[in-house]
Amino acid sequence: MTCVRKHPQPNRHKGITHLGGKGWGMTRWQVTAAINSGGEIFYTQVGGKRAVLQVVNDPDAAYVRAVADDQWTDDLLSLPECPAISAVPPRPQR
Repeated sequence: MTCVRKHPQPNRHKGITHLGGKGWGMTRWQVTAAINSGGEIFYTQVGGKRAVLQVVNDPDAAYVRAVADDQWTDDLLSLPECPAISAVPPRPQR
């Protein structure tokens, strides 16, 4: 995970709408679903320290936060803004 897209919210972590890396991007919903299915592991590397993304199941909506050394971090919030990320992958052109 190297970038995020955010929408202003009182809880800044809930404001993360998209997450991405080199050549890829996903919605927050896609990332939480992938983590919850047990099929994917996402992480950040901030200041030389690796933090794994975990899902926070809030009554309003699930969101992700980074955890390093068993402590929640604000690593995702410190990542730069992603370039435009489409919520739905584009269809191949015919």
